[in-house]
Amino acid sequence: MGGQPKHQLTLGAKPLLEHVIDRAQPQVAQLLLNFNPPISTDMMSRHPDLPIIEDSLPGHLGPLAGVLSALQWMQKNGDRPWLASFAVDTPLFPLDLVTRLLHSSHHQNRASSAQLICPTYGGHKQPTFCLWHIDQTEALKTWLVEEQNYRMGAWLEQQDAHYCDLSATGPKASSDGSVIDPFTNINKPEDLRSLEQALTLED
Repeated sequence: MGGQPKHQLTLGAKPLLEHVIDRAQPQVAQLLLNFNPPISTDMMSRHPDLPIIEDSLPGHLGPLAGVLSALQWMQKNGDRPWLASFAVDTPLFPLDLVTRLLHSSHHQNRASSAQLICPTYGGHKQPTFCLWHIDQTEALKTWLVEEQNYRMGAWLEQQDAHYCDLSATGPKASSDGSVIDPFTNINKPEDLRSLEQALTLED
């Protein structure tokens, strides 16, 4: 993205981070922001109520290390059993994502065994939007340190994961009538331009 941090990119005149906060915060008891230095003072001042946590492992190892850091924060700061993860470059995820994932697991009597609940859409897994049970914290740390495998998909394959198909959740329609995948992610400038052109922004 030309060196610009993704969370600062704008969609509909609003930074991606603000889109994600607006969608994620109502779905959870406590929202955390996982950032590694440098962290802008502007971002910190705009969100003084949101804890900003750095990766607990060195080396900028990717999203899975961020999940570990958040799980470790939860161990020290509360008694919630589940962590929901959201990606800043995917700003259209469902507003009821967490509820649907939890209900899917309970409906299929998987609540007692599954430590990962992962959404799928159009046949594709969405591992950056999982529910992560706190009981996997130490195993995940060992995996990252000893196996040095930082791919979310690889970790999912090692777990008793439950998959929830969200393909029929009423995807957003663009201004030209085509369907927009709610898990569309932004990796290149053209991705952002295409989404900007297609999206009918919500009021």
